[in-house]
Amino acid sequence: MLHIDLQLMDGTHAVQQNKQREIAKRQQDETRNDQVVLFYKIEYCHIDIWYVKMNCIYNLCIKQSDKLRTKQSTKQSDKQSDEPSIEITRYKVHFPHHDPRKNSAIYNRTHAQMRHLPCFICGKIFEHVETHHFYIEKAAQNAIDWKVFGEFADGCYNIQTGEPLAQFDWSEVAQNPDTFVDSPLNMITLCKQHHTSGAYGIHHVPFPDWILQKFPKNGFQFLTDRGQTDRDRTDRGQTDKERDKEQDKDQNESKKRKVKEVEL
Repeated sequence: MLHIDLQLMDGTHAVQQNKQREIAKRQQDETRNDQVVLFYKIEYCHIDIWYVKMNCIYNLCIKQSDKLRTKQSTKQSDKQSDEPSIEITRYKVHFPHHDPRKNSAIYNRTHAQMRHLPCFICGKIFEHVETHHFYIEKAAQNAIDWKVFGEFADGCYNIQTGEPLAQFDWSEVAQNPDTFVDSPLNMITLCKQHHTSGAYGIHHVPFPDWILQKFPKNGFQFLTDRGQTDRDRTDRGQTDKERDKEQDKDQNESKKRKVKEVEL
């Protein structure tokens, strides 16, 4: 009996070991399958990311190509001048404390005296000509060293009338700057465009560039309105794109016709 019981126990133990092996093998297979699935998921994720990157690069290349084509067409279409152009960077001007601006009696007399003169730049006569403080701006007169300026001004003259500035007692001017600042010797007459406009006026354009407008050869235009120039370039760029689309459309239609002819 004891021998039979040991055999039964050995058989039961063997069955349990086989079951444990099967369970361990099944767990290994499931783990391996999960790893395979995870691997493919990661690979598909990498493929998706790669596709998105390539699509972005392609779109970026198309945009850069369009920009380059627009720039090239703009350069070819620009017939104003073959010389390079320069865009001016603006700066800030600081003025001393001063009372609110109002016309002095001296200024009113000066304006009445000079209003018959033409614009200093374009030479045209206007019904409402404007007078401009040339050497010393009205808002700056309280911060001027009049002794130093007088030493300089004694060798200068009004650039429009030619009258010399050496007619003042600069110590008296220091006590009442209006006597020089609002006088005809500190004034020139300008049209509104060459006085205060953003692209052509002396109040906004540096003097070396502004004065060039007085001496153009064959109607050459030294200054242009940057806003208008940008709008013109945009219009030309849009026109070039439309023309390119038309050309691409014609080429595609031509290819289709050739394919049909070959099939026939």
